Amino acid sequence: MLIDANSLSSETLVTEVCIVGGGPAGITLARQLAAEGLRVLVAESGGIASEEAANQLNAIDYTSNFTYRPHHTNRCRQVGGTANLWAGRVVSFQFHPVLDREWGTLPALLEASKSRAHATLGIAQRFVAACPVSEGEVVSLWGKKIERFNRRSTHLRAGDFELVYHLTYRAKATERQGRFTAFEFQAANGRSITVEAAYFVLAAGGIENARTLLLMEEVLKPRMGANFRNVGKYLMDHPKIVHGSFYFENFPASLQKLKMQVAKEGKLKYGLKRVNPRTGVRAYANLIETEPTLLSKWFTQAMSLYKRVKKNLSGPGALPEPSQRIPSVHLESKELIPHAFLYRLRSLALFSKKKDNWFRVVCYVEQRPEAANRMVLRHDTPDAHGLPTPELHMRLGPEAMEEAVQLYRDLQRHMAALGGTLTFQEQALRTSANYTDASHHLGGTRYSIDRDRAVVDESLRVIGCPNLFVVGSSVFPTGSVENPTHLIVNLAHYLASVIVEEHRTAALSANETAILKASGR
Repeated sequence: MLIDANSLSSETLVTEVCIVGGGPAGITLARQLAAEGLRVLVAESGGIASEEAANQLNAIDYTSNFTYRPHHTNRCRQVGGTANLWAGRVVSFQFHPVLDREWGTLPALLEASKSRAHATLGIAQRFVAACPVSEGEVVSLWGKKIERFNRRSTHLRAGDFELVYHLTYRAKATERQGRFTAFEFQAANGRSITVEAAYFVLAAGGIENARTLLLMEEVLKPRMGANFRNVGKYLMDHPKIVHGSFYFENFPASLQKLKMQVAKEGKLKYGLKRVNPRTGVRAYANLIETEPTLLSKWFTQAMSLYKRVKKNLSGPGALPEPSQRIPSVHLESKELIPHAFLYRLRSLALFSKKKDNWFRVVCYVEQRPEAANRMVLRHDTPDAHGLPTPELHMRLGPEAMEEAVQLYRDLQRHMAALGGTLTFQEQALRTSANYTDASHHLGGTRYSIDRDRAVVDESLRVIGCPNLFVVGSSVFPTGSVENPTHLIVNLAHYLASVIVEEHRTAALSANETAILKASGR
């Protein structure tokens, strides 16, 4: 049930589970809990559709040696969250026994809900089984219909829970006897709303989960002790570079899987992955067919015009800081041209059937968890609700860029053996400013078997807080190079089982206590 917070008559809402965030993690969790008979309320800051006022609350700053794309939208405050923006890529996380040691036994616990996560994202299990992954490969799957988790989603329409939109959590809580009893929210019209619940879950995304815990420092620090120092730290992304091209006179059949393929159950595409346990870094290469020749010229002209217009409108004083400048040759057209305009340009490809045998290389590298990659709160630049805005301090290390070089060398040798030519510049791959973010915000409220590096425990419960949980990419202790969507949904299914089991145990204990009291024991 969708409810506009602006229309609520009561200032207090009562439920069993309160979930902050109406994106993929929050809605998946809510539906699973409701199916088990729990009363669930999801609080979403945005509206049913994208709204400028809500998205202004996503204000954020970066200090980084790689480029955060200034014209690329990667966060969305509305029902469905960033699922309204993504391309629908579903990739299973490949856990490595050494590099992903901090996950502990959690991967084994997630195995039980792995297939349910695929089903939630519209990927049939037979489709997954038909696309095996060998060592050094990554397979991306797309369902027939991309799951957006918005008002058109069956997960929302069929779920027996309440989703209240235009409701923003203000990071204030009431507690009693060591447990949180109520969270304070603010509706878009300014009214204060209190939600009372037995369990509270932060499912607001990689940035907001960490920001919210930082804002709750006054109540969390005494509970978490030394573990609070980990909040907002160990942030990661999948920095990427679009660089290099290769050509085949005749494209070999053995590499057809590297092209986009259409199957009965959806689409699939393989990529190449390099794992280096010695350096602790992974890298992933995705090969992209070039646009038709005529369309490529139009893209070049459109980007040139776009840059000239932007320069004239901005003026010298409005340029980004040096670390934030846009690399002139390493961004894709979709990162410089508004999406709606880009898709209209691409539709013109129907008039240009000829394609060259040229391919681009898109490479993603892993950021290993480092405490120096962190979030701080900017009290001097509050948002519309008066809350401090986040600033990310990020650094791409030389070992990650060196791994990209090694991957390109491997790729060059492999392609040469098949009659292809790969052209790239190693210095370009070793220059951090040529890399951009991948819109994958990971870490910040991490789990780890090394408790002194953790924020949540294996149950995704905030350490020292018996009824406060976190779910989403922010709990990842490591990020590898896979798209995080499937693992996020998998974690939501897992957390649902944790809360259901805990709720049943508590109910049984309460019944036993009532029986003992009634019998006079």
